[in-house]
Amino acid sequence: MAKKKKGYGGVLEIEQSIDFEAVASKITGQLRYNVQQKGLENVGRIVIDEAQKRVPKSSQTGTKKKWSRSYRERYRKSTPLHTQFITKPLSYRGGTVIGMVVKVRYPQGAHGHLVEFGHRSVLWGRRTGNMVQGKRFMLPAIEASKTRADNAFRLGVETAIVMAGG
Repeated sequence: MAKKKKGYGGVLEIEQSIDFEAVASKITGQLRYNVQQKGLENVGRIVIDEAQKRVPKSSQTGTKKKWSRSYRERYRKSTPLHTQFITKPLSYRGGTVIGMVVKVRYPQGAHGHLVEFGHRSVLWGRRTGNMVQGKRFMLPAIEASKTRADNAFRLGVETAIVMAGG
């Protein structure tokens, strides 16, 4: 039986230097959803920036300068891993935003978990038995962005409220 690996893990909790619930109680419905989503998008951008800095530099992940235009044309489906991060809001419980997920795009960044956790080396379609060590980039990115997340959330919420006319 195959051993199940843990997925990308990391939770970034917002300290909420502003009392979000007090502000959100004044607004309802779709506007509340948009305000909260805007704040979480700002936090997601910070995590993406940190993760892009931490992706290992190599020709396999597409971050090395060697990955020329001719190489990209030959392997069109292969894209640099550092360009494949996206954010996706988690919304449930009646349409309220609960969180923002930062992940790699599928299928372009489907090899992200191999870089993160490591894998068995494969040459010419056969496993060699050698292990390629994983190079963690997602969890350290989340840890590094914790200090700036609260300010980013507050700024996003304030901007969304101003844009809504509040």
